[in-house]
Amino acid sequence: MFWCDVAGGYRDALRFKPGQLITFNAEAFIQSRPANMQPFLRKVLELQTFQQFIADRLDMLNAGVGFSDEFEVEVNMCGDAWGTQSRYRDWLNHMKV
Repeated sequence: MFWCDVAGGYRDALRFKPGQLITFNAEAFIQSRPANMQPFLRKVLELQTFQQFIADRLDMLNAGVGFSDEFEVEVNMCGDAWGTQSRYRDWLNHMKV
C-alpha cells in the first residue's frame, strides 16, 4: 500500500501526443499530489529505483505492451478508492484512439 501511495500517482504525470513517445512529467507528478507530500516526492524522484520504475513503465507503454502486473492491480484498487481511476481510463482510451 505504501508504494501505491507514493508511486501510484505516476499515471497523472504521463504525457501523450499522437505520433510521439509517452513521457513522464516529473513536475506534474509532484503537483498532482497533496502539498504535504510534495517535498518527500521531490526526494523520491531522485531515487534510482523510482527512475528505473518510470523507465520500465514508459518502455512497456511505448512498446504497446501495456501492463497488468500486481503493482498495477493494486494501483487500480487504490485509484478506485481515491476516485482517480476514471482519469486513467479516460487517458488510456484516448491513447488507444
